[in-house]
Amino acid sequence: MDVVFDAVDAALDRVRRRLPATLLGVGGVLWVLATAVFTWVALTEGNLGSGAALTVLPGTLLVMVAVRGLDRLRRPIWPLGVAPLVVLAGLMIPSVPPSQPIEMVIPVVAFLYAQLFLAVVAAADELHRRRATRAGEQRPAMTAIGRRRLLQTKILLATLVVLVLSQTAGDRISLENRVADQPGQATFEFLFSCFSIPMFVGIWWRRRGLAWYAAIALPAVFALSLLPRPPEALGEVILTQGWIIVAATWQWLKAARAPFWPHPPRPPRPPHEAWQQRPPQGWPQPPAQSWPQAPTRSWPQPPAQPWTPPPAQPWTPPSPPSPWQPPPPQPWPPGFPPSSPPGKDPG
Repeated sequence: MDVVFDAVDAALDRVRRRLPATLLGVGGVLWVLATAVFTWVALTEGNLGSGAALTVLPGTLLVMVAVRGLDRLRRPIWPLGVAPLVVLAGLMIPSVPPSQPIEMVIPVVAFLYAQLFLAVVAAADELHRRRATRAGEQRPAMTAIGRRRLLQTKILLATLVVLVLSQTAGDRISLENRVADQPGQATFEFLFSCFSIPMFVGIWWRRRGLAWYAAIALPAVFALSLLPRPPEALGEVILTQGWIIVAATWQWLKAARAPFWPHPPRPPRPPHEAWQQRPPQGWPQPPAQSWPQAPTRSWPQPPAQPWTPPPAQPWTPPSPPSPWQPPPPQPWPPGFPPSSPPGKDPG
């Protein structure tokens, strides 16, 4: 399942990088239509404030991302912009008990609605970075701040849906299986209440160990809650709750493996400290150390003397060589030459 979700996420990221304008246009139209439906439902129920917040705050956030970029937003702007979506798709809609079987897909639709808005925001940020690159600024890829904000919102949304469904799981199965499924519902509610506190702490206090804890605890708690359930209720439970367990586990696994998730973000440690020469990827580069230089002492230099060439010497031809004279004869020493030829005795 993790391979499937990774393939889908890679495909969406490829579409966002290749066709950001198309993704922004199609996703924006779908988001506007879905927002109109949710706003109309809120207005028909007399909840004018919820309809206004769902329309104004995310729309303002989308415009500011298109103008300034995702990583240049001020700190309170991003939480205020995504808060209506998180409250709507993570708390309000999953807590409403369905009156008909068809209404069980409403939490799934609301969850996908929030994911669609985040995809539109990412496409708007991609277009902003492309305009900035044409203007001279170098922003080839989404920075660690933008990716961390998107992933943090997705994790918060999925974990809230799991929390709400653990409290209202009994309302989402048929009446004939509701009584027999009470031990399993109580087990799931109790175990998730015990193990969920580090998960919500890990959303803000981002540590890789807490992300791995959530990725392991979520499927383990859900698997343990299936043990006391009757066989006839297992199918309904897996169908109504299993999808969000899989989605939340995948988001936590993605955070546990992402290099931009830990706080403070730390760059990977490649061999030979070669990461300093790599192109910037959103990691804070170490500050350049400037050591104080010792003052140099300047000694007075003597004035430069103009160079004068030496006087030319007159050329005299070489003297002719003297004629060769044979050496004078040398007298023989006494006893030489011998009186008899060598090898003969004179006596």
